[in-house]
Amino acid sequence: MNLMETQKKVKKPRALPFDGPPPELPMDLRNKIESLHGSEPKLVIQKEITNTDVNRHHDRLNMPRNQVLTMDVLNEQERKKVFEHGLEVRVIQPCLEERNLQLRKWNSHNGGYSYVLNSGWKDVVSKCEDRIRPGNTIQVWSFRVDDRGEVCFALVCHGPTKL
Repeated sequence: MNLMETQKKVKKPRALPFDGPPPELPMDLRNKIESLHGSEPKLVIQKEITNTDVNRHHDRLNMPRNQVLTMDVLNEQERKKVFEHGLEVRVIQPCLEERNLQLRKWNSHNGGYSYVLNSGWKDVVSKCEDRIRPGNTIQVWSFRVDDRGEVCFALVCHGPTKL
């Protein structure tokens, strides 16, 4: 491998495959969602946490579009807000505390785009630094709160990635 090939080789974050049906929501998180009168939990992404995901300067969880399993959880009005200015969403952290973050679309230099959770993400990382760390797996789940139809998200973290 020559110097140019070495310099171009960049480790890309991995979507983590799973065999069989999608993983189940942990019971404590399922109970928390039910206590909020939430329903329709759907796995949005399962990925390896990267260094930039936990970097305070970046202050965002990156969810590359090509790794997202579904964003059908957003209605047309919500999608428009995400793509234009961002949408404030309630997020259940791995410690089961709630926090409001922004869900936004970020365009990338190669013409693609990512969804990001930001505007307070660094505080989520600080609160859950024992779980949200590079190499661990994060799952982002969506659900709806019935009384207002509000779209919300929940985070599940697992130990180091094993592929």
